[in-house]
Amino acid sequence: MFDGRIATIVGSRDGPSYAVIAERGRVAHNHFPTGRQEGAEAEVISVDERAWEAFWRFVDDADVWRWRERYERPPRPLGQTSWSVELHRGDRTFFASGQNSYPSGWPAFCEAVKTLAGGRDFG
Repeated sequence: MFDGRIATIVGSRDGPSYAVIAERGRVAHNHFPTGRQEGAEAEVISVDERAWEAFWRFVDDADVWRWRERYERPPRPLGQTSWSVELHRGDRTFFASGQNSYPSGWPAFCEAVKTLAGGRDFG
């Protein structure tokens, strides 16, 4: 059963951005080459239940549910990167976001999202 919902985005105003929204066995993947989140159509990918469960297993094993709500550092001279993660599964709801700062498991989380999106870029 495809229980849960994922909505996550990462990117910058001056560079590429990626958004992934997943629920009910479907993943909508957006890539915005210029960072502006307009005009791009989502590529919709069907995922099998095994991939869906593997993603949620990663979320549980990596303790993503315990990430702080906000991560932030001052802007860098060459721009800033923002991100957000929203997860819903069963009776659990989670939201975290950041700007120029990430939880320690961020690279692995991006890989898990990329895998769920069929290998499409994220992060």
